[in-house]
Amino acid sequence: MKKLIALICIAITVVMAVALTIVLILGMNGRQIFGWRSGNVRVDFFNIDGRAELVKEDSVTLGDVQSMEFLSDRSTMYIRATDSDRMTVRQYSSSDLRQDEIFDLRKSGSRVTLDAKRQRARIGIFVFFPEEYIEVDVPRNWLGNVDIRSSSGGVRIQDSFEWGDINIRCSSGGISTERELKGNTIDITVSSGGVNLKDNIIGDRVFLKSTSGGIKTEGITAGTVDLSCSSGGITIRGTIKADDVNMKTTSGGAGTQLIDAGKFNIESSSGGIKITELRGQGYMRCTSGGIRVDYLIPTGSVELRASSGGIRVDVPRELRHYVSTNTSSGSATVNER
Repeated sequence: MKKLIALICIAITVVMAVALTIVLILGMNGRQIFGWRSGNVRVDFFNIDGRAELVKEDSVTLGDVQSMEFLSDRSTMYIRATDSDRMTVRQYSSSDLRQDEIFDLRKSGSRVTLDAKRQRARIGIFVFFPEEYIEVDVPRNWLGNVDIRSSSGGVRIQDSFEWGDINIRCSSGGISTERELKGNTIDITVSSGGVNLKDNIIGDRVFLKSTSGGIKTEGITAGTVDLSCSSGGITIRGTIKADDVNMKTTSGGAGTQLIDAGKFNIESSSGGIKITELRGQGYMRCTSGGIRVDYLIPTGSVELRASSGGIRVDVPRELRHYVSTNTSSGSATVNER
């Protein structure tokens, strides 16, 4: 048994040494030693990937375009603003790409479609330092609807935009924004990688859902806000201001600086709820981890329930009668200011 383990270790060491030697000989310029393609499968052997180079660039004048559709897999998509009246797409890769792995940009009536989905599955064996991404420059003043669907690689919106209806679906890699994003209905769903919105989100209706990776936002202003997270928790660094706020997390808890709501419904199955300031009326429930509200200003009935971890809340003396608490474990403390 020991001899077998030793042989395996020696074999792995030899293979890694050969691979490292190839890297050193070729430098970082990128080269595929050999590969194999059959049907819907591409296999790369000893693909030494270097710095990504421009594969294709294409553009289209938006003119009367009212909606855009972005389809991508296995490439991170960077969306940036441009002062031009044309939408421009650039694809970069450190590997050789076949025609069916290169994006297609087409305009049909009032709709533009960027299709960067590959028809061929890709398997890499001893592939080092791969790099591949797509840049999309969108006219800054364009105000139409946007539909983005990415199966891997993620979506990065790097500039401020004001669009119509915004629908983003990302199965892996997550979604992030660097600047303020405005829209009518903003609907973002991520299966893995999380939602990280580093500036304010403004819309009539905002729906954010993450299965894994959590939800983080700077702040949200909307008529309706609906946040749902199965793992990773919800963190609001600034303010949520809305007529109706719904927050639900299965694992990871929920924390916000300020919620200013007409009505709210906040639930956490694990991780607790921590809010610095809460205004409005509604319901809050925590199964594990407890509830802590530093300053609650109720505008109507507020009900707080905790199955484990207790409740602690500070409320103005004259509004104390609006607040009811219930715990099955721990204690409930309502401090009057």
